[in-house]
Amino acid sequence: MRNSKLTLLVLVSLLFIACDKDTDDSATSPIIGTWEITNYETRIGNDSWKPVGEDCKLDDTEEYESNGRWTLYDGVNQCEAGTGITQGTWKLKASNTKIVYTYDGYSGEYESTVEELTENSLILSWSTGDINNTQYRTTYKKK
Repeated sequence: MRNSKLTLLVLVSLLFIACDKDTDDSATSPIIGTWEITNYETRIGNDSWKPVGEDCKLDDTEEYESNGRWTLYDGVNQCEAGTGITQGTWKLKASNTKIVYTYDGYSGEYESTVEELTENSLILSWSTGDINNTQYRTTYKKK
């Protein structure tokens, strides 16, 4: 009976230890903070990256909060009329090589590839999923 209790205690302890490895490191990530867009590029397939030419994107900022909330603030020079604020959630995935976003008011998840993430620099890229394999890349600096 004593061995059974000891075995059960060991199994329960191992379960808690195994679950501990699944914790999310997003809350301590260098991505937390406010980021200014410094470059916005596009390409088709494997072509070279080219500036998009929409200066309205270059005054936008994005804020990543430790609670998993995300906000995009359009700058004064807005590309489209609207509130100028887009919100949702974010989560780092795949060993911090992907960010998965949700947008308030829209269903589904949207994924970006993290090309670089340091204390002061962030580069994200994503595909539009169209037949031409159109891709975008945004470079940020921390505010």
